[in-house]
Amino acid sequence: MILAIAAPALAQEAASVDEVVVTAQKRTENVQDVPKSVAVAGQANLAAAGVSRINDLSAVFPSLSIANNAQAAKPPGIRGVVTFANAVSVQAQTGIIIDDIPQPTFSTLASELTDVERVEVFAGPQSTLSGRNAAGGIINFVTRAPSREFAANAILEQTTDRQTRGSVFVTGPLSDTVAVSVSGLYNKWDGAMKNIALGNRAQGFDSKGVRAKLLWEPTDKFSALLTGYHLQSDRVTTPIAGGGVYINVAPGATHGLDALTPKRTFAQLFPGITPSKDNREFYSLQNGWAKTKDRGVSLRLDYDLATLGTLSSLSNYSESEQPRNDIFLGSPQTNVVPSVTAFNAYTDIQTKYWSQEVRLVSPSEQTFTYLLGAIYTDSDLFQPYARPGIFAFDSDRTSRIKSFGAFGRGTYKLTEADSLTAGLRYQHDKIGYTWKFNLGPAGAYSEDTSSYGFLAGEASFKHDFSDTVNAYVTLSHSETGRAYDIEDNATAAVRPLTPLDSEKVNNVELGVKSQWFDRRLTLNVNVYNADYKNYQIQTIDNSNPNVAPVIRVLAIGKVRTQGVELTSTFRATDDLRLSLSAIYNDAQIRDYPRAGCYTRQTVAQGCMAATATTSANQGNLKGKSLQAAPKIKINASADYTLPIENDAVGFKVGASYRYESRSNFSILHDPATEQKPFAIVNIHAAMESKDGKYVLTAFVNNLFDKVFYNNIGNESQINARNVLYDRNSFRYGGVRLNYNF
Repeated sequence: MILAIAAPALAQEAASVDEVVVTAQKRTENVQDVPKSVAVAGQANLAAAGVSRINDLSAVFPSLSIANNAQAAKPPGIRGVVTFANAVSVQAQTGIIIDDIPQPTFSTLASELTDVERVEVFAGPQSTLSGRNAAGGIINFVTRAPSREFAANAILEQTTDRQTRGSVFVTGPLSDTVAVSVSGLYNKWDGAMKNIALGNRAQGFDSKGVRAKLLWEPTDKFSALLTGYHLQSDRVTTPIAGGGVYINVAPGATHGLDALTPKRTFAQLFPGITPSKDNREFYSLQNGWAKTKDRGVSLRLDYDLATLGTLSSLSNYSESEQPRNDIFLGSPQTNVVPSVTAFNAYTDIQTKYWSQEVRLVSPSEQTFTYLLGAIYTDSDLFQPYARPGIFAFDSDRTSRIKSFGAFGRGTYKLTEADSLTAGLRYQHDKIGYTWKFNLGPAGAYSEDTSSYGFLAGEASFKHDFSDTVNAYVTLSHSETGRAYDIEDNATAAVRPLTPLDSEKVNNVELGVKSQWFDRRLTLNVNVYNADYKNYQIQTIDNSNPNVAPVIRVLAIGKVRTQGVELTSTFRATDDLRLSLSAIYNDAQIRDYPRAGCYTRQTVAQGCMAATATTSANQGNLKGKSLQAAPKIKINASADYTLPIENDAVGFKVGASYRYESRSNFSILHDPATEQKPFAIVNIHAAMESKDGKYVLTAFVNNLFDKVFYNNIGNESQINARNVLYDRNSFRYGGVRLNYNF
């Protein structure tokens, strides 16, 4: 288990760690009593680590890996199990839950964390309660709820690198039985990269949104919670090719699509750009852009059935849009391909999602506790795609997923010290796609449907050695269900696609959770082993600059993740808190036959030439690590309240440390896309009024300016490496004011 404890204000920092609760398993539980790996972070932890969006979460949770492919929104991976596939038909292995509502894979509602109260991460397969897209784990987001007491809070943050972030939360009663809350957020960052051709910045974000909740409690037994939300975000993007942020270039590099003879040099193609490990400038004659918009409404009804428990109904409808204009070639745009004037590709991912869940949760304080439920979800995704210029292509794709799941989970106390938990889920999916080719091959049409059912389950045994020390073992089995590779246009143009096999995983986890010295010290450790079959992942072959990149989604074979997670949270004194969380994770390919060759891979480097029956490949990648999966990640922090005698204000200082070992952003293990080990340090100092009205914090993130990346690409057309940066890839400072009215 990895556990991070947070409190929203200095006055609350003395709270004992045993008071932390989680709700991701559809009931309120003490985190120390859950027989599996759990991590929790509140708003204070997120802010101290420079986290404001979902892609920043790996800075807080060592088990998380970020899947940033610069194109489609996908949730983080857990323990190296990351979904990189852009295909709208392929579900993520990480489930996203917001206020008890499971989200479809391509929803970006969880992107903004400004109005989130806490984040819970359950590592390892969680399909028993959370369904087909939780084979790697779940991330549960809990937002602030209405209160019958009036309260208001405002947060304003400004950084030295042009990020402005603010939020407002207001709650209070409308009557004796009705309470309301409204939260609004604004988060704008220009980005770390600058287009010197046009003078603008890129890869930042401009987000705004509102969430409103109406709570009606006419009796002690019944409550209804209505939630409505709207969130949108805009960003400027860098080119996919020909004009990215280059960190190094091969000597004498020229562009593969340059029609001039002789071909122009790098300096001629991209004037003013000097590649280096910390280069933040690029040259593009156009700006790419990407937008997201999420809106929806949910209704939760709870009725207390006394000794039977609480009967709940959760209804949700949401819509999501992700229009995007990718610049396929940023520069040069003249004399490249004769008669071509368009160098962009337009696409959108439009999602309509409806879910209905009913469940019965027993009271917690009894010998046998149980949870019974059923859920139906309906996801309808539409994706137009038009690339009018280079490698011209135009098509409309839809993907439909209708799922029904029935689940149950119970815990029986065998003795005062021993308990047994078991759960089972039956999932039935009906999936389908349509693919209309508007251009190349013109007039082609492909469609297919498939139905599939599977069982997922888990079993845990927990022994309490004392009130503060327990050990557990948990076994689980999960599946993701079938999926269509609707990136395979060559096959779809001539015949219906055959669905990929369902990804299956068997997982075992053993752990010890303990608290010592009057619960001042929390020390938790677990070991795990998960074996995946038919692991679904996207690969791309762009080794030939004269043809369009070939993108495929494959069930590659077998993958194994195994490792150790450790956490220690120590309240050494009333003034000093220390925490450490770390993971050693060996995420390894066990069988990936006939893996493609990486960009410019030679025979000497292991690339075998194509034959009459096989394409060029580098054989089996058995023993190679999964992409973006460092073996070691460490997070540590210290917070100290200064013992200053002052009746008006209190002072606090703190620091956090983050380390990641070597990893590779390519599943094919291209040496050019390897991320070297890095470590960063954040520091902060806060002043809080003793009456709790305000907290003023000054901070510096990435104190020693250690550069790292969240994606590295090897661009075949120019024989150069280009990158995207993490939000905390460079040093920046700022101030944050948290004011309670």
